[in-house]
Amino acid sequence: LHFSGDAEEGIFTPVIDNIHAVSMWIKIAATQPAPVPHLLDGRAGLTGANGNGADTEINSLTFGQKWEEIYLDGELLNVTVNVTTDSEKWGMLPRDQWAHVHLQTSQQFSNRLYLFARNDRTGPLAGQLAEVYMWRVELNEFERTTIAGGFDGVAPTKLAAYYVIEEGSGTALRDQAGNYEDATVFF
Repeated sequence: LHFSGDAEEGIFTPVIDNIHAVSMWIKIAATQPAPVPHLLDGRAGLTGANGNGADTEINSLTFGQKWEEIYLDGELLNVTVNVTTDSEKWGMLPRDQWAHVHLQTSQQFSNRLYLFARNDRTGPLAGQLAEVYMWRVELNEFERTTIAGGFDGVAPTKLAAYYVIEEGSGTALRDQAGNYEDATVFF
């Protein structure tokens, strides 16, 4: 699904319980309309700037609040907490090419997640999103590389939600894992 970076775009999930990991196929556009783009937001996020208030979103790729590991195409990113500029932080994620991003934590959390936008529909991210997996377990190396290489049913059974995101019409995004965690697409 293509997102142009308009403030009214994004995908919003229902509250999903006991999340340990999120995997997604993304293609980030080289040019971003928002000064603070958000790939993922909620109680844990992957954003271009510090969160505030109740959100404990990470400062782009800063660890310690929720996500402990971030993998890009199956490889663990060497992320430092003291990166200070958005260009340095977002520079770790490729532009104009498909990539698999996997975020993982040992501390489960429950929350509604916002993809390609902030929870108040600001900070949109321009690009494309193809598949999103939300896991109730941490994935081991074999499982992470299997997902990054293309899902083939080898992954753990603790799938909280799975969204296949394709161009089309309508705003309902069905949970393909069968857990009835249907999401909403906003255009």
